Amino acid sequence: MAAILPPSGPESQLTPKQEANTPVFMGSTSLRAHTAFVNKLLKERVLGSTDFDDLAPQMQAAISTLEHTVSDQNTLGVTFSLLCCFMTIDDSIKHCNKVCFAIEGFNLTDYIIVNGGLYYLFNEKAHNINIGAEKASYVQYHTMCKSNLELALSNLGFFMDSSKENIAALLFGVIYAIEISRPLLALKMNHSAIQMCETLGYHRLPMSAGISNYDTQLSSESNLFWYAYMIDKGLALRLGRSSAIRDQDITIPVIASSSSLINPSEQFFNSWVRHSKVQGRIYDELYSFTALSSTHAERMQRGLVLAEEVKSLIQVTTDLLPNVTCKENAGKYQLDGVNSLEVSSKSEIVTLHATLTLIYRAVRTLIVTPFIPFIIIFCHAAESSSDIDLHLLREFVQSLQGIRNVSEAIDQLLSLAEVLLHIAVLCKEANRENAEVQQSLLIGPEFELYFSQCGFMPPLFDEMTFREGLGGS
Repeated sequence: MAAILPPSGPESQLTPKQEANTPVFMGSTSLRAHTAFVNKLLKERVLGSTDFDDLAPQMQAAISTLEHTVSDQNTLGVTFSLLCCFMTIDDSIKHCNKVCFAIEGFNLTDYIIVNGGLYYLFNEKAHNINIGAEKASYVQYHTMCKSNLELALSNLGFFMDSSKENIAALLFGVIYAIEISRPLLALKMNHSAIQMCETLGYHRLPMSAGISNYDTQLSSESNLFWYAYMIDKGLALRLGRSSAIRDQDITIPVIASSSSLINPSEQFFNSWVRHSKVQGRIYDELYSFTALSSTHAERMQRGLVLAEEVKSLIQVTTDLLPNVTCKENAGKYQLDGVNSLEVSSKSEIVTLHATLTLIYRAVRTLIVTPFIPFIIIFCHAAESSSDIDLHLLREFVQSLQGIRNVSEAIDQLLSLAEVLLHIAVLCKEANRENAEVQQSLLIGPEFELYFSQCGFMPPLFDEMTFREGLGGS
């Protein structure tokens, strides 16, 4: 397969070097913004009037490491991996036959689809097989397809025809870019996919058709569109930007007929799209410039409405779980002994709870924007030397250590969390040893400023509403 790839062009756009030194805009919901704030806060409060060279060596090393970690965020930090589920088996087989058993020529798009699909297939097999020789073969195939996919994506032209195949190829590139922690690149390719969907009218019903006459099953075209839509809303919020398509321009239904909702997978798909719509509204109504220019009362009302919608989705998803785990349906979704839909649905519940937290101005998900709760607890631990807070920080770090090296995204997050945990421990030791040092480490107005900027002590919500939204007492 590698021998028939078109010649390589310039250096791959998947290589971080090209964008590492180019500043890119990321809004107030991004990980970089909050990490940079903590770095600034620490340097001002820990250093104060003290020269950096006069600090203890351990504290110097910790602050230097944090500063380096903040600069690394310019390479477009953590995000989260998406499942490759937008192509049918028949379509995948058709493309594989076209490339692997080529009688006539094939194009770059076919090559991307085949290598993208096989990349995830071999990766899945390599993780689920323990036999040494067989596992090694799958790892080798996985590595080969990864190289082919990267090279093929780097050869994609700017002016691509709008076609179903090109949209699918771009989405494979989007998923891979997310996996290697390149959210901005993923957003660029996904915007192109969205524009192609709009050009082909995948987001609109035919003028002569109504909802009642629309095909009761989700077509492959609308499936592609909704998948790109869900990625768009999540990535845009992750990067603090507006999304590529307005909900007002979409006329196709998510699930066209109530009869199709008998299928649990389609029920969850419907819920996921609804969740994505809420994500888009969170940015528009709470974080956009227009939203921030409105009154606190208006934002509070919008936030309460969004919170109720997310709570409703949590309940819907929770109610659907028994249908997935029951004996009649469980076998349909088994993959190497694992109920894939059950795992996805439970992950969705966690994501919905995290989205609810973001509405209360905190954070979304572990991989997408996981860091703000950790930062809040870290700041409080540095201020109060609380053993409870330090225990929470350690538990979070330990939970990530068990999956170290699974992906670059997790490794980046773990590295940052370990640095702040180390600083929090040093702050506690300094507080205990010297009362004057304790006073210099206390964070007063700056703490309130950070909580206010994160929305934890809002004018957006009063304390009672905030506690209720986080499930507190």
